[in-house]
Amino acid sequence: MKLKTFSILSMFILFGFVAYAQPGNPSTPAPLGFTELLIGAGLVYGGFKMKKKSNRF
Repeated sequence: MKLKTFSILSMFILFGFVAYAQPGNPSTPAPLGFTELLIGAGLVYGGFKMKKKSNRF
């Protein structure tokens, strides 16, 4: 249950940062950058490690 709550909270926080990072009404959408991909990969890897650690006991 903690992992699900943590995942949902993390998604809301990240989506909030992405929403405020854009300038007002851009003419073209911003592409997904390398930094965002690294952050996403880190979250997935961290979630995998947390799940693996919690299943051990």
